[in-house]
Amino acid sequence: MKKSSVIALGVCLAGVLGLGIRPAAAQMVEIITVRLPYATTVGSVTLPAGVYTVRDLKEDGSSPVLEIRSANGVAVSASATHVSAPNSRLAPTTSVVLRHENDKYQFDKIWIEGRDYGYDLHPAAASQK
Repeated sequence: MKKSSVIALGVCLAGVLGLGIRPAAAQMVEIITVRLPYATTVGSVTLPAGVYTVRDLKEDGSSPVLEIRSANGVAVSASATHVSAPNSRLAPTTSVVLRHENDKYQFDKIWIEGRDYGYDLHPAAASQK
């Protein structure tokens, strides 16, 4: 793993604030609250540093569409793919991974505590609401 990815992962692990539970089957069952320490892009949309919730908009078990929303209502949705956790292990914590390239941070992956899968965002398919 690149040094910048490890740094971003550490920052995001420290930024996860909590989880809320909602009924679901094969999709994300939690609403994740995360503090983004940096301005972060999702597709062509830049979200300022701050607190956001992340949830799956599709409750029918189809390909996930994740919504990233701030408390003041700014929201972005992005399609995602289920990905297996490294070494098929259960994620020890819920975390958001940012990819750091040059001077920008980009929303990359989400891992859910106790699950052996996560979500890989498709930033090219993101749209602002």
